[in-house]
Amino acid sequence: MSAVGAVLPAAVAAAAGLGAAALSYRQANKAVRAQVRMDRVKVDAAAYDRAREMYEAGIAQLEGQVRRATADLETERTARRAAEEREAKLRVRVAALEQITAHLPGAGEAEPA
Repeated sequence: MSAVGAVLPAAVAAAAGLGAAALSYRQANKAVRAQVRMDRVKVDAAAYDRAREMYEAGIAQLEGQVRRATADLETERTARRAAEEREAKLRVRVAALEQITAHLPGAGEAEPA
Protein backbone atom coordinates (compact mmCIF):
# COMPACT_ATOMS: atom_id res chain seq x y z
CA MET A 1 0.00 0.00 0.00
CA SER A 2 2.86 2.29 0.41
CA ALA A 3 3.62 2.19 -3.31
CA VAL A 4 0.00 3.01 -4.20
CA GLY A 5 -0.06 5.64 -1.51
CA ALA A 6 3.04 7.28 -3.01
CA VAL A 7 1.83 7.08 -6.64
CA LEU A 8 -1.63 8.49 -5.98
CA PRO A 9 -0.46 11.91 -4.71
CA ALA A 10 2.09 12.10 -7.55
CA ALA A 11 -0.65 11.31 -10.07
CA VAL A 12 -2.95 13.95 -8.57
CA ALA A 13 -0.13 16.49 -8.65
CA ALA A 14 0.66 15.58 -12.27
CA ALA A 15 -3.02 15.85 -13.24
CA ALA A 16 -3.24 19.23 -11.53
CA GLY A 17 -0.12 20.35 -13.41
CA LEU A 18 -1.54 19.10 -16.72
CA GLY A 19 -4.81 20.90 -15.99
CA ALA A 20 -2.98 24.12 -15.23
CA ALA A 21 -0.88 23.73 -18.39
CA ALA A 22 -4.02 23.09 -20.48
CA LEU A 23 -5.72 26.13 -18.94
CA SER A 24 -2.63 28.27 -19.61
CA TYR A 25 -2.48 27.04 -23.22
CA ARG A 26 -6.18 27.82 -23.69
CA GLN A 27 -5.80 31.32 -22.19
CA ALA A 28 -2.73 32.00 -24.35
CA ASN A 29 -4.67 30.97 -27.48
CA LYS A 30 -7.53 33.27 -26.47
CA ALA A 31 -5.09 36.12 -25.97
CA VAL A 32 -3.45 35.50 -29.36
CA ARG A 33 -6.86 35.42 -31.11
CA ALA A 34 -7.90 38.62 -29.31
CA GLN A 35 -4.63 40.28 -30.34
CA VAL A 36 -5.15 39.21 -33.97
CA ARG A 37 -8.68 40.67 -33.90
CA MET A 38 -7.37 43.89 -32.37
CA ASP A 39 -4.60 44.14 -34.96
CA ARG A 40 -7.18 43.60 -37.72
CA VAL A 41 -9.36 46.35 -36.24
CA LYS A 42 -6.33 48.66 -36.10
CA VAL A 43 -5.51 47.91 -39.74
CA ASP A 44 -9.15 48.43 -40.74
CA ALA A 45 -9.24 51.72 -38.81
CA ALA A 46 -6.05 52.91 -40.48
CA ALA A 47 -7.39 51.95 -43.92
CA TYR A 48 -10.64 53.76 -43.12
CA ASP A 49 -8.71 56.87 -42.06
CA ARG A 50 -6.65 56.85 -45.26
CA ALA A 51 -9.76 56.37 -47.39
CA ARG A 52 -11.57 59.17 -45.51
CA GLU A 53 -8.62 61.52 -46.06
CA MET A 54 -8.56 60.70 -49.77
CA TYR A 55 -12.33 61.25 -50.12
CA GLU A 56 -12.18 64.51 -48.17
CA ALA A 57 -9.32 65.73 -50.36
CA GLY A 58 -11.30 64.79 -53.47
CA ILE A 59 -14.39 66.56 -52.17
CA ALA A 60 -12.35 69.66 -51.33
CA GLN A 61 -10.89 69.65 -54.84
CA LEU A 62 -14.36 69.33 -56.39
CA GLU A 63 -15.70 72.11 -54.18
CA GLY A 64 -12.85 74.34 -55.37
CA GLN A 65 -13.68 73.54 -58.99
CA VAL A 66 -17.34 74.39 -58.36
CA ARG A 67 -16.36 77.72 -56.76
CA ARG A 68 -14.11 78.58 -59.73
CA ALA A 69 -16.79 77.54 -62.24
CA THR A 70 -19.38 79.62 -60.39
CA ALA A 71 -17.07 82.64 -60.41
CA ASP A 72 -16.36 82.14 -64.13
CA LEU A 73 -20.09 81.86 -64.82
CA GLU A 74 -20.80 85.08 -62.94
CA THR A 75 -18.03 86.84 -64.89
CA GLU A 76 -19.55 85.63 -68.16
CA ARG A 77 -23.04 86.72 -67.07
CA THR A 78 -21.72 90.19 -66.25
CA ALA A 79 -19.97 90.42 -69.63
CA ARG A 80 -23.13 89.24 -71.42
CA ARG A 81 -25.26 91.84 -69.62
CA ALA A 82 -22.78 94.57 -70.59
CA ALA A 83 -22.84 93.39 -74.22
CA GLU A 84 -26.65 93.36 -74.21
CA GLU A 85 -26.70 96.92 -72.86
CA ARG A 86 -24.26 98.06 -75.57
CA GLU A 87 -26.39 96.32 -78.20
CA ALA A 88 -29.56 98.02 -76.93
CA LYS A 89 -27.85 101.44 -77.05
CA LEU A 90 -26.60 100.75 -80.58
CA ARG A 91 -30.10 99.69 -81.69
CA VAL A 92 -31.53 102.95 -80.35
CA ARG A 93 -28.80 104.87 -82.14
CA VAL A 94 -29.39 103.00 -85.42
CA ALA A 95 -33.14 103.69 -85.17
CA ALA A 96 -32.45 107.38 -84.57
CA LEU A 97 -30.08 107.53 -87.53
CA GLU A 98 -32.61 105.76 -89.74
CA GLN A 99 -35.21 108.36 -88.80
CA ILE A 100 -32.80 111.18 -89.61
CA THR A 101 -31.79 109.69 -92.94
CA ALA A 102 -35.41 109.05 -93.87
CA HIS A 103 -36.06 112.81 -93.83
CA LEU A 104 -33.00 113.80 -95.86
CA PRO A 105 -33.54 115.03 -99.42
CA GLY A 106 -33.39 112.16 -101.85
CA ALA A 107 -33.87 109.57 -99.11
CA GLY A 108 -36.39 107.46 -100.95
CA GLU A 109 -34.65 107.54 -104.32
CA ALA A 110 -32.63 104.67 -105.70
CA GLU A 111 -28.91 105.05 -105.49
CA PRO A 112 -26.97 105.32 -108.78
CA ALA A 113 -25.22 102.17 -109.79
